[in-house]
Amino acid sequence: MNCPSCHSTFYIKNGIVKSLQRFKCKSCGYNYTVEKKSSSIEACKKRIAIILYLEGMKVTTIAQKLDVSHVSVIKWIKKYGNNLVQLRAQINEYDNKLDNSSDSEQLSNLMNQ
Repeated sequence: MNCPSCHSTFYIKNGIVKSLQRFKCKSCGYNYTVEKKSSSIEACKKRIAIILYLEGMKVTTIAQKLDVSHVSVIKWIKKYGNNLVQLRAQINEYDNKLDNSSDSEQLSNLMNQ
C-alpha cells in the first residue's frame, strides 16, 4: 500500500473513519483511507440488480433479494440510466425477433450457433 499523494511506503495507522482504517504518510503527512476489498462484491450486486431491473423486476424486490437498500438499487439504476435505455431497447428488439420467427427457425438458429 502506497501513499496516494507521494507514493511512499512509510505510513502509520491514524484512527478509523466510517469504519475504514485511516493512515498517515510519514513522508508527506497526508491522511488517507484504503477501500475494503469487498467492493468487488458490490460491483457484482450492481450488475445483477441492473439485469433484474431490465427483466422487469420491481426495485423493492431486487433490494430484498440482494439484501441491499432499495435506495442503493435506485441510485445504481440512475447512474447507469443512459445505458439502460439503450440496453432495454436492444433486449426488446431481440425479444421481438424471437417472437416473430417460427419455432423451427428458432431451433435451427440455436443449433447453428
